[in-house]
Amino acid sequence: MCRPMATVLLASLCACAAALESDTAPGAVSLTSVESALWPPAEEAVYRRTETASTCNCRSLCLMDTRCQAAGARLLSSGRFSCHLASQRKLGAPPQTPPPAEEGAWFERGGSPQLSEVCWWEERGETAGFCGRAPDCAAIRKLGETWSGYRQVQAAGSRVSVICDMDTDGGGWTMIHRRGEGKNTTYDKTEEDFRAGFGYTMGEHWLGLDSIAMLVKREEHHLRVDLWKGDSFTTATYDLKLVSARDNRYDFVKLSGNATDGLAEAGHQGFSFCGLPCTFGGWWGYEEGGEQANLNGVLNESTGKWELLWPGELGLEVIQRAQMLLRPANFVP
Repeated sequence: MCRPMATVLLASLCACAAALESDTAPGAVSLTSVESALWPPAEEAVYRRTETASTCNCRSLCLMDTRCQAAGARLLSSGRFSCHLASQRKLGAPPQTPPPAEEGAWFERGGSPQLSEVCWWEERGETAGFCGRAPDCAAIRKLGETWSGYRQVQAAGSRVSVICDMDTDGGGWTMIHRRGEGKNTTYDKTEEDFRAGFGYTMGEHWLGLDSIAMLVKREEHHLRVDLWKGDSFTTATYDLKLVSARDNRYDFVKLSGNATDGLAEAGHQGFSFCGLPCTFGGWWGYEEGGEQANLNGVLNESTGKWELLWPGELGLEVIQRAQMLLRPANFVP
């Protein structure tokens, strides 16, 4: 027996289960594991198009096909229904007005999906109105993904390669910066480079100011700074708010950690760029020759080496390795 749906658009479907069509396999399980939805399936995820005698039959097809994560039925002039089965369900899609129950219905599978079974609705950029990748590592972690490493997310309107830390403090961290003694990537870059990002994702890299702003502007974030100096490891976590995307100004408020507050002077400061040839990597509020922290590096003209600087108890110290990660402030592991 077909049970009533949670919304009114399917309230009239109970009578449809008396006779399922020949293209639905016998032995169907309870139809309640495929639920009504407030949006149609993503067209780019549709893998099968067929016709059924009713919306309930379309729902049954989706239920019994393990590949199906969403379905949509629409009344045809012949009195039958077109039925589209999709391999992904949407996340973050704005609610839409469903069709009248007698004209069609939209469905999505219930339960917790796997990463490959969902697509995130894009609100802006070239892919607006279509399904894209996860917006950050926190969204991936919430789906139950627990391994750290290389992923692709959607930021600044395009697909971006990132490292996800799924282990530290509950996981869900998106790495935006990794630097270690300047062995692999030089940071004497142009403004265009710092906006777009550069480096090798699996090694030293800078995610890019445009991508960082896109991550943070959606909601308040926490910024984690990890520092290594010899055998010493320190960390600091900041509350991060975007003040101005145009000149990349942020408000940094230290929340916790045993590292000194190296971003105390960076709050509300624009991001400084260096014209080539360059003696420092771009950083918030940095002035050439100044005494500020800079984890993108400053050229020591005496030694010819690039040094990562962070304040210690006795002044600026040279850090051997550093990384910076972002996560939504409201994230719950």
